[in-house]
Amino acid sequence: MLEHLNFTKKQAVIVVTMIFFLGIGCFLWWFTNDDHNNINSRDQEVSVIDNKIKVKASTVIVQTFFYSKCNEQETIQVKPDKNLIGMDYKDFQSQYSKWNIETFNEEKITMSLQVNDYCREHKANMFLGIKDGYVAIFYGKPGPKAILKEVTQTPINKLQPQAVEEIKQGLLFSSKAEMLYILEGMQSK
Repeated sequence: MLEHLNFTKKQAVIVVTMIFFLGIGCFLWWFTNDDHNNINSRDQEVSVIDNKIKVKASTVIVQTFFYSKCNEQETIQVKPDKNLIGMDYKDFQSQYSKWNIETFNEEKITMSLQVNDYCREHKANMFLGIKDGYVAIFYGKPGPKAILKEVTQTPINKLQPQAVEEIKQGLLFSSKAEMLYILEGMQSK
């Protein structure tokens, strides 16, 4: 079938050598290709990561915080501080080493951070509510996103009827002392 192809020994060696180097080239390309090699790849849209792309004064930085204790997320948009202007990706990443940088170009940088805490709203606000017939302390503001902190040992049937109505609506307080004062005043005489 291949009788009409007459290769000299020299031509055969050249063809085999070319196939060998082509195979090595394909292997090296495959091995260095980040799409399969980076196990932690999060489909980042980081532009060409080199020292040519720099943070400018006009760059928009979008920071997203994911709060694990309340499953909330907060996104803010800021302009870069003066110390960030002129940084390339590598310098920026070292400045924000705990952040995941999804996009890095001169127009926009998007980044996210996992925070093992409550969001500002849940952390800054607490209120009294009712849980299983007892006065309870909740994080956040009254409503469906409130998070139970603690159920007290004060049953609602020991409170004045008006106090029960106020607690059903959610009664905000700012300190433990204020909460204890409120509870003491609400208990039936």
